[in-house]
Amino acid sequence: MTSRDAVLAALAHETVRPVPYTLPMEDDVSARLDSYYGDASWRERLAPSIIAVGAVDTDMKTAISETHVRDAYGGIWRTDRRPWHLEQPPLPEAEWGDYVFPSPDAFYRPDWKAAAVQT
Repeated sequence: MTSRDAVLAALAHETVRPVPYTLPMEDDVSARLDSYYGDASWRERLAPSIIAVGAVDTDMKTAISETHVRDAYGGIWRTDRRPWHLEQPPLPEAEWGDYVFPSPDAFYRPDWKAAAVQT
């Protein structure tokens, strides 16, 4: 079974072994693991089945200070901690109130389309 077949089977709620996954990590984590294991050979044991491809970024953030960013939904994140820490959610109460969702255009990055097509 190819990685593609495994992902499609998992999406169809079929049992798949191993379960398709992706394991993103910051560069400094990879470098620390290289140092811990003595080289980068540990990476060969990871065979992710899922590759992120697209011209849409649902994680768009705008810096509002040295340590904080605002996401497209209005949430405020602290970026000097790993993982990032949500300090102010876009909906502080469990109700919609006057909240307005961002336009889909807020997430589109035209320069990513060519890279997505190539991948």
